[in-house]
Amino acid sequence: MNIDEYLRRLIDISKDLSAEEQRAVTEDMTEEELAIFDLLTRPEPVLDAAERAIVKASAKKLFEHVQDKLVLDWRRKADAAALVKTTIRQLLDNDLPADPYPPEMFDTKVQAIFDYLVSSPSPDRLN
Repeated sequence: MNIDEYLRRLIDISKDLSAEEQRAVTEDMTEEELAIFDLLTRPEPVLDAAERAIVKASAKKLFEHVQDKLVLDWRRKADAAALVKTTIRQLLDNDLPADPYPPEMFDTKVQAIFDYLVSSPSPDRLN
């Protein structure tokens, strides 16, 4: 396949992507990682480029580490759900910059991510 044909196919594929899918590709994140990143950054805090990179890496790391905690029926098991929430809290506490995330906002973000994981079915996760 020549370069022109390759580029034409890429353009065709990109036209088929939704805006969020394009954003996920642009950000080099999965849709789940992007959802966690959005929960950490929207509507606040406002981040500079360096903080944004740190939060982006943290969202990726968090999703990677929490995946193995999402065992069969984890939502129904108190100890499994508590382990997921504790993992979220510990990873974010270790990774997020403290300045733009005061304690109240930090707690809100932890809860929002936990709620997202509880409520959003995904083919990659077990129920």
